[in-house]
Amino acid sequence: MSPRWAEPHRHLASIHYMSNRYPQAIAEAETARRLGDQDVHLHVLLCNLYHDEVDLPRAEACVRDLLAHDPGNVAGLSLVPKIRHEAGLSLTR
Repeated sequence: MSPRWAEPHRHLASIHYMSNRYPQAIAEAETARRLGDQDVHLHVLLCNLYHDEVDLPRAEACVRDLLAHDPGNVAGLSLVPKIRHEAGLSLTR
């Protein structure tokens, strides 16, 4: 696998997610994004993974970034009240 190519990391993130290996999925998704992957589904997956792993500050930052790039993203918008409820965070655009 090419360490500078984002696509294999995106695919590995999905494989880890489907296998309930969330920490590994997060690491691969972060690597893919760091390498420039702009896939919206990957971004949504990463936000959900942060939320699922109860890393609410990172989930909040991830959702803010997602909604800054895609204000109408339904998946991102559905995470906002969940994060607010669980962390008492105020998410504003």
